[in-house]
Amino acid sequence: MKTKRGITLAQYAILCTLLFCSSQLLAEELAAELDWAELHYASVPVEGFVDEVSVQLGQRVNKGDKLLQLNTTVLSASVKQLRARVAGLRPVLTDAKRGYHDAQTLYEQTSLSDVELQRAKMGFDIASAKLEEAEVVLASNIAMLERAAQYAPWDGWVIERHLESGQVIAGDLRSQPLIILARADSMVAQAYVPFETRSRLLPGQSINVQYHGKMYSGKLQSIAALPRARTDPSYALRVIFAVDPGAMLRPGDSASIQLP
Repeated sequence: MKTKRGITLAQYAILCTLLFCSSQLLAEELAAELDWAELHYASVPVEGFVDEVSVQLGQRVNKGDKLLQLNTTVLSASVKQLRARVAGLRPVLTDAKRGYHDAQTLYEQTSLSDVELQRAKMGFDIASAKLEEAEVVLASNIAMLERAAQYAPWDGWVIERHLESGQVIAGDLRSQPLIILARADSMVAQAYVPFETRSRLLPGQSINVQYHGKMYSGKLQSIAALPRARTDPSYALRVIFAVDPGAMLRPGDSASIQLP
């Protein structure tokens, strides 16, 4: 059977296959390198002893798993005292507010002097300020108490661990990452392209990544706005793709990006 142009269906199928293969060959392939898609830096804002380090280097953790725990004996006692202080200041403010209201009423009835009204207002302002200050300190201590334990925000791999049980966290260590997690369910392939290629790509665009003979469907996560260097006018692009959370792909491994 022939088509309208006089070729058989078999010949037409072969032609389509050749055209498809040609388009695939024309697709630009970039040498790329794997990198972590996202990192989490676990640190603590308070000083204290490390009661527990719950993970080991290279361990696979699930979302919500505890990473570390500081001793909270002193901080818990401080929070308890502050709660008691706030509870004691609230009725003081209530009394001061009532006294100021009564003073305003008497003043309007010309039964109270300006000085006495100002004294009542000052008492109310001081009681209000003391309660507000105590509530702020209490909220800050509660937040620090909550941060004394760190948990995994998502499934990940422990790629760095910089503390041990019994260690003292003080000074600059409070701002240093104590445990670093890498996200387990995704990776990034990074490559560099010239400006001509960069100008036709958009973040979110579908792009495939090939790694160890397997093709992954990915999306363009980001593309640099500025070139790599004055002497190297290429632009870094990062393609994110989903992976098996149980199989750790290695950053630095070679991959390829199939540009559309």
